[in-house]
Amino acid sequence: MLTQQLKYASLWISIVFASCSTSFAQIDVIEGRTIRPHGASPVGEYGSIYKLTVSPAKQASPAFKYRLVLPPHETVPGNSITHYLRSDGEKSLSNPWKYAEKESDNKVYDWLSLETKTADIPLDKLKACSEGFDGYVENHIRRAAMCRDADWGIAVEDFRGRETIEFLLPSVQQTRQIARALMLQNRLAVIEKRYDDAVDLLRMTYKLGRDVNEMGFLVTSLVGTAEVGMANVGALHLIAGEDSPNLYWALQELPTPIIDQRRSLRLEASMSLRLFPELMNIENVDYSDDQWKKLLMKYTKEVGEYMTMFQSSNIGSPNDNVGMYSFGFGLAGYASAKQRMIERGYDSDKVASMSVSQVILTDAILDIRYFAQEQEKVFYLPYPEARAFADRWDKEIQKQESTMRLGAVVAGLLSPAAFNVRTAVAKRQAQLNLMIAIESLRHHAAVHGSLPKTLKDLELPVRNNPMTGEAFNYSLESGKAVLTYDAGPYQTQRYEISIKE
Repeated sequence: MLTQQLKYASLWISIVFASCSTSFAQIDVIEGRTIRPHGASPVGEYGSIYKLTVSPAKQASPAFKYRLVLPPHETVPGNSITHYLRSDGEKSLSNPWKYAEKESDNKVYDWLSLETKTADIPLDKLKACSEGFDGYVENHIRRAAMCRDADWGIAVEDFRGRETIEFLLPSVQQTRQIARALMLQNRLAVIEKRYDDAVDLLRMTYKLGRDVNEMGFLVTSLVGTAEVGMANVGALHLIAGEDSPNLYWALQELPTPIIDQRRSLRLEASMSLRLFPELMNIENVDYSDDQWKKLLMKYTKEVGEYMTMFQSSNIGSPNDNVGMYSFGFGLAGYASAKQRMIERGYDSDKVASMSVSQVILTDAILDIRYFAQEQEKVFYLPYPEARAFADRWDKEIQKQESTMRLGAVVAGLLSPAAFNVRTAVAKRQAQLNLMIAIESLRHHAAVHGSLPKTLKDLELPVRNNPMTGEAFNYSLESGKAVLTYDAGPYQTQRYEISIKE
């Protein structure tokens, strides 16, 4: 079920920058602290502090000596998805993971966590586990990351009815393990100062996340976004490495936004309409009164089940009683549905001649179209405005649901997940933009021998925080550059950056 997939994927939405240390530098992460940064927005004051020491490093020369996106002439014809799917055929991914779990006493995943320091990782075991994926990466993932196309062979646009939300996505589960394998190798590459290899592994992981997003489901956008989050972890590891190259232009070259969720969000907006295939072209259908009644019973029963599925009601497990309750719920809204149709321009005599079931279903479809397009507005606004709009929209939907408005009930089932995707992407983009700022600071320190007083003093321009649409909070405190921003309630992030003398 989609809800189960969303729950599973949502575990990965919480992934943020991980800690890392090399023989030179270490990122200390202090979580759950009270943070009151100068100029911080009032969203929240609790969050995480990231302390890191970085080497001064000028921008790369030539500018794109390091790339996180292949230039077009280095790509090859082909479908990357074919390689991802084929890679699981001979257990070429699962077997190395079984070995890694056994070799590390099931601690291999901890090596990628926030708290794990390099000093706490047995490097001989990390190397053995990493090397177990060498053949897999070379034979499958490197080729996939070079391909020009990403076609999952799933026409999400053509899904109708229950298939729209019940389609299972087992192949997506595997891609998370692919990203973990790449980032396990990336961590070792950074520790061993094989920075070219580390950049290469980052490139493949960013490509993987974008390819997963191309499937077109909300859940796959969430998973792809989480995999981009893993790549962000690896990029921060590399930035903290001793004498690591400056990735300013490599990070700038990545697509903005890093995950283009517009297709999946637009498909999500149309999902509520596609749940009712017999009624999508409501103006041109011609059913008997008995057929209208059967359709109303069918669809209200399914709506009741969807309400249970999405935990949007207090109804118990789906059964016939749920269907009958929903049917009565729909009938109770007949009078208001009839009035809305007249207000929309339908002839009052024509509406009076319709059966009760036809009026309810016609009104519901018209409502679904209207609410879907209202919801779609948030996809095209900058995130701060979209967040405010979504808050107002959710309150309006809840108000309309309380009036037994069937179309509002259906629209309200799916709306929260859509904005969650926008939020997840904005957070990942904020991480990327902040790393661009760090790389600009490293360049400035290399050229001028000191850190700037303000971000405006930087030679290499930096981006704003997409969560707020404003510049990151910046200050110099005891010789350290401090970048702080709010990512939401209780998610303030403070980066204290020291430059190696």
